[in-house]
Amino acid sequence: MRPAWRLATNSLWARRSRAGLLLAAVALSAALVTLIAAGMGTLNQSIALRLQATVGEAQIAVTPTGLGQTLDRGLLEQVRAFDFVTRANGALQTSVSMQATRPIYQPRADGSWSLKDEALRATVLVTGLEAEAKQYELLAGRKPTGANEIVLDALAAERLSWRWASEAEKKFGFGFSDTDTDALFSKAPKNDALAPSLDNEDAARAINDAQRVRVGDRLRVRRLLGSGPELLVVGLARQPPLGGRPQGYMTLEGAAALANQPGRLSQIDVVLPDEQDANAAAETIRASLGGVESGVLVKTTERVTSGLDRNLRSSQLGFALVSTLAFLSASFIIMTGLTTDVAQRQRELAVLRCVGASRPQLAQAQVFVGLLLGGLGAMIGVPLGIGVAWALISSFPDQTPSGLVIPWWGLTLSAGGAVLAGVLGAAWPAWIVSKTSPLEGLSVRARPARASRMALLTGFGLLGLAIQLSVVMLPESGTTVFWLYVFVGMPSLFIGYFLLGVAAVMLVTLVFSPLIGRVLALPSRMLPRQVRSTPYRHGFTAGALMTGLAIMVALWTEGGALMRDYLGKIQFPDAFVSSLFLTEDAQATLDAMDFVDRTCAITIEPIEVDAFGIRQLQQYRTSFIAFEPREFFDITQIEWVEGDRDRAIERLEAGGAVIVAREFQVAQGLGVGDTLSARKNERVFDFEIVGVVTSPGIELVSKFFNIGEEFNQQAMHAVFGSRDDLKNRLGSDQIHLIQIDLADDADDAEAVAIIRRELFDYGIMDAGSGRLIRDEILGFMRTWLLAITTVAVVAMVIASFGVANLIAAGIEVRRFEFGVLRALGAQRGLLARLVLGETLIIALAACTLGTAMGLQGVLAGQRLYQALFGIEYTIRPPIDAIAIGWGFVITLSLLAAGPSAWRLMQRQTRALLASKT
Repeated sequence: MRPAWRLATNSLWARRSRAGLLLAAVALSAALVTLIAAGMGTLNQSIALRLQATVGEAQIAVTPTGLGQTLDRGLLEQVRAFDFVTRANGALQTSVSMQATRPIYQPRADGSWSLKDEALRATVLVTGLEAEAKQYELLAGRKPTGANEIVLDALAAERLSWRWASEAEKKFGFGFSDTDTDALFSKAPKNDALAPSLDNEDAARAINDAQRVRVGDRLRVRRLLGSGPELLVVGLARQPPLGGRPQGYMTLEGAAALANQPGRLSQIDVVLPDEQDANAAAETIRASLGGVESGVLVKTTERVTSGLDRNLRSSQLGFALVSTLAFLSASFIIMTGLTTDVAQRQRELAVLRCVGASRPQLAQAQVFVGLLLGGLGAMIGVPLGIGVAWALISSFPDQTPSGLVIPWWGLTLSAGGAVLAGVLGAAWPAWIVSKTSPLEGLSVRARPARASRMALLTGFGLLGLAIQLSVVMLPESGTTVFWLYVFVGMPSLFIGYFLLGVAAVMLVTLVFSPLIGRVLALPSRMLPRQVRSTPYRHGFTAGALMTGLAIMVALWTEGGALMRDYLGKIQFPDAFVSSLFLTEDAQATLDAMDFVDRTCAITIEPIEVDAFGIRQLQQYRTSFIAFEPREFFDITQIEWVEGDRDRAIERLEAGGAVIVAREFQVAQGLGVGDTLSARKNERVFDFEIVGVVTSPGIELVSKFFNIGEEFNQQAMHAVFGSRDDLKNRLGSDQIHLIQIDLADDADDAEAVAIIRRELFDYGIMDAGSGRLIRDEILGFMRTWLLAITTVAVVAMVIASFGVANLIAAGIEVRRFEFGVLRALGAQRGLLARLVLGETLIIALAACTLGTAMGLQGVLAGQRLYQALFGIEYTIRPPIDAIAIGWGFVITLSLLAAGPSAWRLMQRQTRALLASKT
C-alpha cells in the first residue's frame, strides 16, 4: 500500500465518529440529487407519454384554420401521396354528452332506502382514430373496432359513477382527477338481485358507490332533440397525466357518425423519416393543399414535445441549481471538516515530516481522504435516493404512468458529484499541508488568526455579492439577464456569502456572545475567546449551514409575492360554463334562470406575439379574449392602469382595438395609443391599444379547464377584444365560455348544480365557481411551496452533520484545555454549555447569512420576472416563514452538537489531561 493511502485510511479509522458524520453528509447530498433527478426524469417521461397519446409521433400537423372547423377527408389521401411521408393518420374530435342508467338506492322519510333508476351523465371529448394510431394506454379491455364501440379514459369512467354524481353538486371539482383506478376494476353489483328496498344505510351506500361504468356496459348518447345511439364500452384507458377533461376514443368512422360529420377530419398527423427536413416538407404540403387561403393550416410540430422540452429545461435548470447548491454545501462541509482534521493533526503531521514523510505524501493523503469519503458517500447515497424515489413514485401511479425513470445525467451528477465534492473539499487542506514546515506544524496552535486575511476574505465575499447584483440589474435584455444569472450570478452569490461566513461569525460573536454567555452562565470572556481562536472553521460551517435557509427564505418570499400581487388580485365572475363550443341557445337558457342576473359570451382564441419569454427555452402564446364589451365590463372587475372604461368600450365596438394586460406595458413599454401586432394562421393583424388593465382571471380560467394543453402552448398574457373583431378578423364565431353573474342571494353550489343539469344537453364540458378556481390555484401554489420547503429542510439536515463534525473536532483539539479547566474547578456542565454556546454562534451567523442570501436571490427573481414575463411584485419578507426557518437551523444545530457535548460531560478529568501530546 502506498504511504499516502495508508496515512489516509489510518486518519479515517482513528477518527471514526467524525468520518461517519462527513460520510453521512456526502451520502445524503448524493441521495437528494438522485431523488431530484429521478423526479424530473419521471415527470418528463410521463408528460412525453401524455403528448404521445395526444398526437403520436407526428412532425407535421394539418389542421383547419379556425376552432370548431373540420377538413375534408380527401386531404388525407393527398398527404399520403407524398413520397417523403412515412405515415399520415386522420383524427376527428367531438364533444358528446353520455349517460348510463343505474339502479340507485334513495333515502325515504321512514329511514329506509328504495331502489330507483338514475341517469349518470358526463360530457366526454371523443376522438376518432384510425386503427393503427397509438394514442392512449389501455388499462383494461381492447381497442374499438366497430362504429358503436368506445374506450373511456379513467376520468370519464369516474365521471360516469354515482360517487361522482352524488359529490359533484357539493364540491364541483375541476382539473386533475384523483381517480382511484382500482375502483374501475371492482366487481359490479348484480342489479337483478338487488332488493327493492333496504333498511341498512351502510349497505345501500356501498351498493350506490359501486355503481359505475365498466367494460361491457352500454352508454346512451344524449342529443339536444332526444336520445342518440347506444355505445358499448370495450376498454378503459389511462387518463393522460396532465389531462383535465374526460376523454373517449372511437374508430374514425364511429366518431364521424356520432358527430354527423361523415368524410370530415379535425386533424391530420404526418410522420416523416428521421432524415427528412420537417420545415421543407411542411412547405411542400402547404403549397399543395392551398394553405390558409383554402382553410388549411400546415405547421411543423417538432414532434410536439420540442416546445415542451424547452419549457422543461428551465424547470430542470432550477432543480439543477438546487442540486448544485446542495453539493456546494457538501463540498464546503467536507472542506471545513478536513481543514479541522489538519489543524488538529498539525503536530502529528509535523512529526511525520521530521521522520521523513514528504510534503506530497501528506498532501496526497488528504486528497485520498476526500476521495474515500466521496466514493463511499456515492455508493450509499445513490441507492438510497433511488429507493426513496421509487417509494414516492409508486405512491402516485396514476400521475406517473412511466414508472420510475432515472436519467443518466442524474446518476452521473449524484455519483460523480459526490466524488468531486470530496476531492475538491480536500484540495484546500492538501494545499495547507504541502506548504507547512515541521516547525510551523509544531507551533500552529499558538498562532492567532490574521486580521488582514480575514479582511481580504471579507472583501472577496462582498465582491461576489456585487457581481451577482451587477449581472442581474445592469443588462436590459431579459434573456441576457437569465443566462448571466445562471452561470455567473448564482455561483457568485453563493461563494460570496460563504466567504462572508467568517465576518458574520465574528460580528455575531461581538453582538450576541454577552447575552449567550449570561443565559448559559459562562465566564464573560470564555465564549468569544473560543470562537475567535478558530474563526475560519466556525465561519465556513455557518456558510455551509445557511444554504437550506436561503432556499426557504427565497421561495417563500417570492411565492408569497406572486400569490399576493399576481394570483391574489385575480377577480373572477361568480360562475362559468365551458365547452369546446356553445350556442346562443345555451346562453339564452342561462339568462332565463331566476338566479342569473346577466351573462357574457367569451371566446378564447390563441394568437402569437413576440413580447415575452426566452425564445431558446420557451414559446409563449397569448389569448385573444373576445367578448361583448358592455356586458363584459358590467360583470368583470377590471383595474385600469391606462385608459378609461367608456372610451375603451366605444373603440372596441368600433373595431380594430384591444385592451392589453399590464404585462405588455411592463415587458415592452406598450400603452394606450400604441399598436400591437398579432399573428393568427400566418396572417398579421394590427390593433390599437385603447386600455391597459390588470385582470388575469379569465385567462387563468381557460387554462384551468384545459391544464394539459397549458404544458404545450402557454398563454401567459391576455389581450381583450370584441367578438366582432373575432369574427371579422380572426375568422371564428365559437363560444368557449359563458361568464355568469349570479344574484346576490344565490347559493353557489346549488346554482352550479342546476346549471350543469339544465345545460347538459348542450354539451358543456364543465361548470363551476370562479371563487373555487382561485382557491384551488392558490392551494396548488401553497402545496408547491411546502414541497420545496422540504428540500430546504433536507439541505439543513445535511449541513447539520457539518456542525456536528466541527463541534466534535473542536472538542478533540481542546481536550487538554478542557481537562485543565476541570482540574481548576470547572463543572462538567460548564464545558457542555460552552460547546452549546459556540453552536448558537454558528447557527445565528448561518441564520443571518441565509436570510440575507435568500432576500438577495429574491431581488434577482423580481428582476427576471419583470424582464421575461412582465410580472411585477413587491418584496415583503415573510416574517413567520423566516422565523420558522431560523427555528429549524438553531434546533438542528443544537441537536447535532448535543451528542458531542454529552460525551464531553462524561469524560473523566484524567482522560482529558492525558490527551496532551
